[in-house]
Formats: sequence, structure tokens, C-alpha cells
Amino acid sequence: MARWRPPTYDEEAAEFERTAEELDIPLGILQEAMRKGELVDLSGYIWCTLDNADVAFSLAEAEKIAATHGRDVWRIARGILARDTLPAPIILNREGRRPYLIAGNTRLMVCRGLDAKPKVWMIRVNGT
Repeated sequence: MARWRPPTYDEEAAEFERTAEELDIPLGILQEAMRKGELVDLSGYIWCTLDNADVAFSLAEAEKIAATHGRDVWRIARGILARDTLPAPIILNREGRRPYLIAGNTRLMVCRGLDAKPKVWMIRVNGT
């Protein structure tokens, strides 16, 4: 299956801006958390409790959902199966709150459809 690498801020800048606004967290705090993040296996618990993630249990379901966002499920699936190196989805972990998916919704749906266990870039923010 795929190899996962730390994403760059520039790749997901728009998602960070959306998240900062949506959760009322200063963008600078999210940027700092991004720099301190770590690549970890996505546990079943976090996957099941993710806030704001679409759920698809097959590639066909993922394709329908992804099409509404203009995403290409099959390109991602080919990359995962070919063991390409992909940017890891980004999850925000805040004390006392459900994990929040910042970026990588389609990648996660494809992984679930392929029964692949992804790595994610976990970032942590305290007190927000």
C-alpha cells in the first residue's frame, strides 16, 4: 500500500485557513502546530470519531461523495495501490474535543474503500 509523507503547509494552506475560521483558532497557532506535528498510524478510534469527515465504505461510495468536491478517487486509489508516496491527511487533536480532519478527506475515504491503513499527520493544539 501507499507510503505516507508529512504534508507541507503550502499544500494545504486553504484548508488551514478554512479550519482557523471555522474553529476560531488563530492561523498562527495552527501553523505552529503543523511544524510540530508527527506522522502516526491512524487508529480505529480516531478514524471512527473524526469530526467533519465523510464516510464511505466502498470506492463506489467514495467516488460519489468525492465527485461533489471535484476530487478524483481513482487517481488516489492507483497511487495507494502502486505504493506511491502521498501526503498524509492532517488531523487536529484538541484536548476534550473530537479529532478534527483538516485535510485528506478523499484520501481517507479511498483508504477505507481499499481496506488500507493510512498514516496521518497529527497536530495538537491545547486550550482552544
